[in-house]
Amino acid sequence: MSSPISVYIINYNGADVILDTIRSLKEQDYPSLSITLLDDGSNDNGISLVQKYFPDVEIIGLGYNSGFPNILRKKAIDMAKTRYVFVTDNDIVYEKNCLSNLIKSMQDNENVGLCTPRLMYHNDRNKIYVCWTKFHYLCYSISPLRDTYTAPEPSPIDTLGGGIMLIDKEKTKITGNIDDSYPMGWGEDAEIYARMKIAGFRTLYVPDTVGYHHAKEFVTKRTARPFGQARNRWHMILSMYQIKTLLLISPALFFYELVSTVMLIPKGMNFQYTKGVLCALANIRTIWKKRKEIQQIRKIKDKDMLTTGPLSIPRAYLSNPIYRVGTSCLNWIFCFYWKVIRFFL
Repeated sequence: MSSPISVYIINYNGADVILDTIRSLKEQDYPSLSITLLDDGSNDNGISLVQKYFPDVEIIGLGYNSGFPNILRKKAIDMAKTRYVFVTDNDIVYEKNCLSNLIKSMQDNENVGLCTPRLMYHNDRNKIYVCWTKFHYLCYSISPLRDTYTAPEPSPIDTLGGGIMLIDKEKTKITGNIDDSYPMGWGEDAEIYARMKIAGFRTLYVPDTVGYHHAKEFVTKRTARPFGQARNRWHMILSMYQIKTLLLISPALFFYELVSTVMLIPKGMNFQYTKGVLCALANIRTIWKKRKEIQQIRKIKDKDMLTTGPLSIPRAYLSNPIYRVGTSCLNWIFCFYWKVIRFFL
């Protein structure tokens, strides 16, 4: 008998995409699914559309807009009565064998804590949106295949993050559930991957599971992103990295923060970025408490989890030659520095 999967769709104003997402989940070749829509205070007609066309889908709303997707992701894990929980956004259409292949990869190896699919662009189904990410020691995800037509890895491989995940709830009893204090921005989905890795569990990207993402174009005026990105990065750095790692990477971190702040000035985002860093530092007591909890589950060293590589830069910035050249120089500096210090970790 197939192990049942509880599917939770995180929704906010998804009227134009949510029906296609639900339809693709309904058409999965996996027999034991229940679908619940978790709504983050939408003000469009998406809920009424779901009630009309999919009356059997359970709908649970927060009653307000939190702006914190991890609040809903955590709620999904807490509510699920099954061991396996699939958490997805509202704007992805899945191939029919997606869930069956994900759970097979998870059950083939009892040390796997969660699995994530390959996401392609919905409007260009041969182009990779995200499929395999690594954990840069400056606390960033590296997506080497993003926006390429490169053939994916032939077999499951360890990955850092992505908000679309099949989770083994039994493993979260060891690592702790998703941290709902992370605001929207980089890292709010990656933090559970990082804790899984620290605890010695594998987090896999499964190539033969595919979803097609209605990707939104990056907008340089979204000033909330730099705040969340800076706050979340520093929360993860201070709560998850070993003390030796913090000391050794501190020169690179200082240099990176200085350059990032300067580069954000022309975009008018430097204030929000700095505010995010200060927000993390202002909550150091809370972070330190979480740090103790995370370090208690540690099974691997940072050097076995962290790496280096080219930092991603939004396509909106690539037209500026200064940004391109500057990013190339920074990548060389940070890669060289990691090769030097990794020997001492």
